[in-house]
Amino acid sequence: MITTCVKQKDGTSNLMLAGIQRVRLLNAACKTPFQAHVIELADSIHDVEEPVESVIQELIGICKTRIPKTEKPILEMLKALKNLDQLTDQMCALFIEPADARHKLMQTLSLKNRIHTLRILLQPKDRYFAIPILLPFALPILQ
Repeated sequence: MITTCVKQKDGTSNLMLAGIQRVRLLNAACKTPFQAHVIELADSIHDVEEPVESVIQELIGICKTRIPKTEKPILEMLKALKNLDQLTDQMCALFIEPADARHKLMQTLSLKNRIHTLRILLQPKDRYFAIPILLPFALPILQ
């Protein structure tokens, strides 16, 4: 099922499909009565070096800060996911705007990169990060 269609500058479109496997559409096999395409499986690259369970717990913690208490069933659904592919896809669908940014992130095959990007995009707004190289220059300003 097509859930999002993002038109590209080159005239092509990127589609987000709801299903059970990532695929690439290669070429049209037929156009009528419905378009059908030859596909290629696009498996995620499972390159996460951290323990999967701890990554899942961290991502669920991020979700807790963004889901209102009145939407507890959504949080419970996310907690039930034990697959990083599924969890990161659901987080993208729930929290990443605009559609083209969400679509680009969901196209990222590397789970490590997808998780890293989610951590950055969904970090609390009040969190302060100091860049070590700039810190000595910032000290006189902070005093």
